[in-house]
Amino acid sequence: MKSTAHFLFLAVMSCFAANASAQLIAYESFLGAPLGRGITGSGSDAFGWSGQWTGEGTSDSHFQIVDPAPDLAYQITGGALISGGQHTLLLTTNPEPLSSNLLTTRSFPAINTTFYVSFLLRMPVSGTGSDSIEFHLYSGSSRDIGFAIRPENPGPPAGYLWRTPSDRVQALSGDNSKPHLVVIEAKLLGTGGSHLVNAYVDPGFTYPGSLGGVSGNDPTPYDRIGLAIRSTDTGGPTTTVLIDEIRIGYTWADVVLPAPAPSLIPDLAVAPAVKLRWQTQTGKSYQVQYSYDMSNWFNFGAAIAGNNQIKEVFDSASDGKKYYRVQVP
Repeated sequence: MKSTAHFLFLAVMSCFAANASAQLIAYESFLGAPLGRGITGSGSDAFGWSGQWTGEGTSDSHFQIVDPAPDLAYQITGGALISGGQHTLLLTTNPEPLSSNLLTTRSFPAINTTFYVSFLLRMPVSGTGSDSIEFHLYSGSSRDIGFAIRPENPGPPAGYLWRTPSDRVQALSGDNSKPHLVVIEAKLLGTGGSHLVNAYVDPGFTYPGSLGGVSGNDPTPYDRIGLAIRSTDTGGPTTTVLIDEIRIGYTWADVVLPAPAPSLIPDLAVAPAVKLRWQTQTGKSYQVQYSYDMSNWFNFGAAIAGNNQIKEVFDSASDGKKYYRVQVP
């Protein structure tokens, strides 16, 4: 059986291909930032940025690095589980009113083509009034694009992602314990610096196509993100938003991650039958084959459709020595 298992390993290795890893421009997990007040440093888990966070967010108590309970995590339909880990950025309008709009920014290498930004989001506390916690994209000193997380007024404890300045994009869950995945698409059209910007809440791995977005002729390239807190309220409930896992990439698949690559080595067991198990991928089919001499191969049953689940087949162990492999037609 040792030689059979060795051949199985080699045969199946040639039938699978691992998914290519995401090609990120910049990534911020906040894991390297110490817990407590403000944003300080990038940490060893952030890369691709041109500098540190700057502005009020480095010292103001409205920006804090916290260890949320539970951690922010979102399962992408047809894709990977994104988990934020133990350090997350908390932005809050508490205490209010704010004497001025608070802003922290971070730079990345200038981009003059279409790109995508994603981040995890949860609104544990939904306030009222003018509360607004915003995500911006900048071209130099010009704030070109802004999206705001704002409570519904009046309404139940819930929030909306707003496209600055006045139109709602999509409702956030009324369950304030539920994390969301937000994806922003900045599509640069190449005609006079024009752009089209879309925002999506909780998309699947497959690119959803255009929902229609903000268009304009603002200058490019883009080179900074910004996080802003605004509120002129003098009382009433405040708003708190958690943000984590900021990703910037050139393609949708760079920031909305696919499922992990399937295992390359099936599990073979004999007790007393032969059981062959392997990880499948949706959209692919798999044909189990057997041979007595590794020269002539025969199909074992019909092809099996993949569905991102583990599949298994059984064969009698009383038929002499056999070799097995799984092919992707």
